[in-house]
Amino acid sequence: MPDVKTLKSAAYVASILRNISRYKFAKVKVIGHKMACFLTTRSRFNDQVTLCAFCNGRFYGSKINDGLIDMVILPKVNRLFAPYYIYKILRKDLISCKDVVVKQVKECVITTPAAMNLDGEKKEAAKYHLIVQPK
Repeated sequence: MPDVKTLKSAAYVASILRNISRYKFAKVKVIGHKMACFLTTRSRFNDQVTLCAFCNGRFYGSKINDGLIDMVILPKVNRLFAPYYIYKILRKDLISCKDVVVKQVKECVITTPAAMNLDGEKKEAAKYHLIVQPK
């Protein structure tokens, strides 16, 4: 008989696969101001995304006190590859993927018709102006 940890892991994987099949990709428009460390020459992004995160944190992001925040965008991907990207996020290695866009910004405007998570709270679709405040 499988142990509890194995059963929990199987349930977790089953939940991920079920949710991937229902996932609705959101269109996100980002206009960056005062961007640094360009990995591409674009200062705009306007397309469907799998993930759009602004952070300096544990799973992606860089230095916390550099006056910038990392913008990490995983454009829309085939649902079959979602487990791979989840694995990369959990391994803290998402930014090594060639299709991931990473830029550091001091300021940007984010517009999306989808609800979003802002510091742990669900926010309705809107236009947000993100500014990194100096200490």
